[in-house]
Amino acid sequence: SANKEERKGLQKPKLKIVSLNSTAISLKWKTDDDDESTDGFTLLYRKSKDENWREKKLLPSETKHTLNNLDCGTLYIVSLSSFNSNGSSENTQLVARTNGGPPAAANMRDLFRAGSTTITINPDAIHDGGCAISKISVKFRNYGSREEYSSLYNDAYYPHRTITLQNARPSTAIEFIVRAENNAGSTEANYVVVTTAP
Repeated sequence: SANKEERKGLQKPKLKIVSLNSTAISLKWKTDDDDESTDGFTLLYRKSKDENWREKKLLPSETKHTLNNLDCGTLYIVSLSSFNSNGSSENTQLVARTNGGPPAAANMRDLFRAGSTTITINPDAIHDGGCAISKISVKFRNYGSREEYSSLYNDAYYPHRTITLQNARPSTAIEFIVRAENNAGSTEANYVVVTTAP
């Protein structure tokens, strides 16, 4: 049994998160093995909803690493193991979410500007939740009507670009559903806007 003891495998590294922001996760680790018995580390990471791991090979002297260019508001799984010519240690896994949340609905006064026959929507008023908005959709119908909503806009979000409903009737209430999406999720809010008198 003494012989067996000599050939025991590498110890599982102890991995922890040092810091994170919206696009990066900084990690550090330590291992009970000495540098001589380790040829390096294998760091694997993936989005929790993704099957494919990305891999980085690290030197035995390394004890920290930062994963950059990550998506904001996204859950990642990180796995670390050490290796040498005999094989690999067990891996240590962590789960971490980069900063940023789904958009938050805008205040009606900031989002809409009503004229007598037009209503202008300013998507810049939607709070991005710390994660850039990628897509906006706007649907509308006359208030209280049972008809289907019509699509006014359903496309990428462009900063400083407004969306305008034309040819509305004066002094008329119109229902809107405004939806905004980013990497972390989406939000949808309902509004009723009244055009001004002619």
